[in-house]
Amino acid sequence: MARSDSFKPRRSRRTSRDIRSNVVGTHAGVGRLSERPTNASAVGFSNPRKQRRASRGYVSSVLKVDDAAAPRKGGRVGARRFDREVHRKRRVKTAVAIVAALAVAIVVAVAVGVAVLLGSIDSRLALGDSNAASALQPASKEGSFYSLVLADFSVEGDVAPERVRSSSADDLHSLDVSDTAVDGLAASGSASSAPVTVGSADQAQSNDAFALVHVDTENRTAQVIAIPSNVVSAGDDGLLYTLSDLWDHLGDAGVVEAVSSLAEVPITHVLKIDSDGLRSLVDALDGISVEVGEEIDDPRAGSVYVPAGQQQVDGAGALTMVRATNLSGGAQQMAANRIEVLRSLSAKLLSLDSLGFYALIDRLPGCLRTDESTGEVNHLITSMASVGVGAISGAMLPGDDISRDGIVIYRVDEGAWGDYLASMSQGQAPVVSQESAPQVDPSSFTVFVKNGSGVSGAAASISDSLEDRGFNVEGIGNTDIEAYDETLVVYAADEFQTAAQSVAQQLGVGRVISDYADFYHLETDVLVIVGRDWKPAE
Repeated sequence: MARSDSFKPRRSRRTSRDIRSNVVGTHAGVGRLSERPTNASAVGFSNPRKQRRASRGYVSSVLKVDDAAAPRKGGRVGARRFDREVHRKRRVKTAVAIVAALAVAIVVAVAVGVAVLLGSIDSRLALGDSNAASALQPASKEGSFYSLVLADFSVEGDVAPERVRSSSADDLHSLDVSDTAVDGLAASGSASSAPVTVGSADQAQSNDAFALVHVDTENRTAQVIAIPSNVVSAGDDGLLYTLSDLWDHLGDAGVVEAVSSLAEVPITHVLKIDSDGLRSLVDALDGISVEVGEEIDDPRAGSVYVPAGQQQVDGAGALTMVRATNLSGGAQQMAANRIEVLRSLSAKLLSLDSLGFYALIDRLPGCLRTDESTGEVNHLITSMASVGVGAISGAMLPGDDISRDGIVIYRVDEGAWGDYLASMSQGQAPVVSQESAPQVDPSSFTVFVKNGSGVSGAAASISDSLEDRGFNVEGIGNTDIEAYDETLVVYAADEFQTAAQSVAQQLGVGRVISDYADFYHLETDVLVIVGRDWKPAE
């Protein structure tokens, strides 16, 4: 075979030597460094000294590591520089691993902390031993639901209204009230033939307040209907109870079922609040702005005086508003005050974000109680964020007070109530009649005035005032006991209802009620009983 002209032995040896001098020793050391033999003898080095060091397990020259560690000559770096680079990379990897571990630990810690916080908030919002859950129903329409507010605004030292019972075979709304009356009726067999109602002779003394709230998250509106505590409903024992007494008798579930039946809507949630909770919440929110229909100066309700008009009130002022009863507007004004406080408080709470609300509840445990979880509360706050007071309308359940055998109960105006419900179901404000008070000839009916306030000369003063306005006052006198906190204007029959309203309008004070059961024994068409809320003209 002919030898190539370009191939020469000398050139081949030089090429082999060059290749060997550029091979990197990647073998493991021997002797003290390793038990495995090295292949140092098979690797060519540029000089005998490097060959011997390689045989002992050392490599003193390597190719360049990267562009940052540029070799000073021949494309190689020294052992010291190589070691520094290896240690640097090792430190970077360790630091990255530590940072990643810390990040994971922080995420886990935050998740655990949030879970613990939400669990704590859930427990602080929980209804506790309430039986309300058994009566709650799912919403019938997505984005729309009904909640019931149960409020107990009693304070230490309050005396509960005396209960009475009433029975009347010809009227379902007429029933009896004293703790022994029902037992007596049951023992005599009367309870089986006549309805029995449990309630209070003086509804104004009740510190219970109820409100049906329709929330429409799609339209971002809410409607509040104040439900008088003397609306009657049947209990599980077949007796009729006012809502206040039903609350005592059957707990939260009893009131939920009664109001759900009254409104013919499913109640999905319950919210409970008391005097301390209201005061604490309002103070924590730095007060609320309310529109006061008439001045509030009721020693029984609190020591705070609240003038009429737009006012900024603190917790004590808000509590006085919802408890005041000596109002010339009677039950209507009481309801208006409670609705106004609820509207303003709701708008203030909805101005908070979720974390702000949770922080508030965490700081004030027990101020609010509800069946809603933190997730549901968060959805509500998000859906209704920053809704103003103007988007929350309110009205009182339409109807009027009537007196039956010593019990003041609330008679619902079914026609107007149906209109209210139709408006609410569409997310609109309840339609409130703005009709002016009927005009009645003051001389066309008779009036008798009795003093029940304990203020000397009160009956005579009112009598003179009415006579000056043309009313036919037939006489004055005193009640058997001077224990009336509010002025009552009582009419004997439906035909004199407008007459009684005209008397109350002229006096500027007085709650108009009917005397269907002849409890007050009227000898005239209208009877005025002067209460402690009446103030003599200066």
